[in-house]
Amino acid sequence: MSWEHFEEKKSCPCGNGTFTETRSDNDWGQFTTNWAMDCADCSSRYSLYAYTYYRSAMPCEGYRWIDKYKLEHAISLQDKVKSIKEKVIDLAYKKYIDILLNHFNKSNKKEIWAVINSKIYSFKSLNSFYQSTSGWSKIEYLGTLFCDDYLDAMFNIINVSDNEIEDLRKKALKLNQEAEEILSGR
Repeated sequence: MSWEHFEEKKSCPCGNGTFTETRSDNDWGQFTTNWAMDCADCSSRYSLYAYTYYRSAMPCEGYRWIDKYKLEHAISLQDKVKSIKEKVIDLAYKKYIDILLNHFNKSNKKEIWAVINSKIYSFKSLNSFYQSTSGWSKIEYLGTLFCDDYLDAMFNIINVSDNEIEDLRKKALKLNQEAEEILSGR
């Protein structure tokens, strides 16, 4: 298995120098891309940001030069978002796990699956639900609803709304949008 390498010089962000993009591939269809800053001015001012995007449902990796301070700020915002989301899930669990358990107190697994599947569609079939939750207690598989993706549906199931949690989620959304704007170069 041999690798072929293709180098291309491209204009750097300041426009006074270049960076080198090296694309490599082999006989097995594997490939890599590497960007290296050649410009001394840009090397001190910019960092390479790698991100994943999807083209026709296939993950692809993209690259962008971003001002180092802006990148640090965006990463700091993302850390805050993560922290807020963890706080939201912890708070929701503490406040509502007992209400959720009480809601399904007399329900068997099949009845619970029917409700969860109608609101969330997290399991494609009853069989996959049984396989995924085999040996789990009710609190273990109902506890999986306390995640960012399912929180709205879980609140809908137990018919509650929580201003404190919604305020935190709005704050996280705003910070995430700010980070995304920085990272996308808008």
